[in-house]
Amino acid sequence: MSKVIKRWLDALTIAKILFEYEGYHINYLNQIESYLKEVNNMALKSIGALWRRESKKGEFLTGMLDLGILGQVQIGIFQNEKSSERQSADAGNPVRRREPDTAHPP
Repeated sequence: MSKVIKRWLDALTIAKILFEYEGYHINYLNQIESYLKEVNNMALKSIGALWRRESKKGEFLTGMLDLGILGQVQIGIFQNEKSSERQSADAGNPVRRREPDTAHPP
């Protein structure tokens, strides 16, 4: 657990004690606590993996990403051969692998 999340949870524990002592409801504080724990768990969750592969055209990365409720998607990342000598954010070109359309056979 990150130090920041732990500090927030410690502060919420103190706030809940004070709220209960004063007679206030702590439902909202419990919701915040649940949200912080969920965010912490999501931060630690692996969302996929990439492997280095080689083909006739060169090296590329391939793998699968878990997009949660949206499902899993297979991806490939290829070197952008049109990039200039300068380092730029577009050095890779991610593409989604298309699944064969089984609803409409060729």
